[in-house]
Amino acid sequence: MDNLNRKRRRRRKENTDPVMYIAQPKLSPIQFERQTVASSKTTTKERNSDLPVKDAENIEDKENVKTETKTVSYQEMDNEERINYILNMPFPVKVEIQTEEKTHKGIITGKEEGQIKVRTIARPYRVSLHLDEILDVRMISL
Repeated sequence: MDNLNRKRRRRRKENTDPVMYIAQPKLSPIQFERQTVASSKTTTKERNSDLPVKDAENIEDKENVKTETKTVSYQEMDNEERINYILNMPFPVKVEIQTEEKTHKGIITGKEEGQIKVRTIARPYRVSLHLDEILDVRMISL
């Protein structure tokens, strides 16, 4: 009986026409826009030669100023520069601050008049340290 039902189902599937027709509109071919402007690489001297002499000198001076800025690695910074760097990070950074008396682990929350405020992970939870007391500032995590 099962075989007979299977054969009937197959015949129904083979003989049936699609139930729904989708009419597609006839569209004109798509027109693409092509590039109309081209650019090329030129050196700064070639660009500056087109400008008046005063403007060219000003641009060269500005370019020299930009190239003179030098990045300093974290290890080469002094303690105050390290603290400013950590405070300017977009997210809190855990640090280890070493003084002569104790090593504090926590997050630097602020800086006011030669003192930094630290939220530590151990008691006391809030510590205020003078910049002169600090021997070393290390980042523990980012």
